[in-house]
Amino acid sequence: MELEEILKRFEDRLHGELPGQDAHLKMAPSDRIRGIYPATPNNKTSQGAVLILLYAKEGSINTFLIKRPTYRGAHSDQISFPGGKSEKGDGSLINTAIREAEEEIGVVRGAIRIHGTLSPLFIPVSNIRSNAGCRKYFRFH
Repeated sequence: MELEEILKRFEDRLHGELPGQDAHLKMAPSDRIRGIYPATPNNKTSQGAVLILLYAKEGSINTFLIKRPTYRGAHSDQISFPGGKSEKGDGSLINTAIREAEEEIGVVRGAIRIHGTLSPLFIPVSNIRSNAGCRKYFRFH
C-alpha cells in the first residue's frame, strides 16, 4: 500500500467518530485500569503533545520513535513518539508537538503536513493531558 493511500485512509477515519477512551483503555497499562493513578485531569494537569510522523522509504511506510533518557521520572527509558509538555511560547499544542519533534529528532517544521487529529488522552502517571488538537498525523513532503 502506498503512503498516499494510507494517509487518505487515516484522514477518512480521523474525520469520523473516533473510539477515544474505549480504545485507550484497551492498550492501557494494568496499573491505570486498577486505579493506582488518577483517572481524570486535575488542577495540576499539564498540556502536552506528540507527533506521529509517517514517511515512505524503500517501499515501506515508517514512523519515528524515540527512547527517552534514563532519569528519575515517570517516562524514564520509555519508547515513545516525539513530544512533550507545552511551553508558554508555543502558542498551540500543534506548535508544542512540532517544537518537541524539532528538538528530539531534528524534524524541519516546514516539511510537515497535517492530516488529522486523534482523541484526547490523559496520561495519569505524568498528569499530562493531550487534547484532540495536539495528536497529529504528519508526513514529510
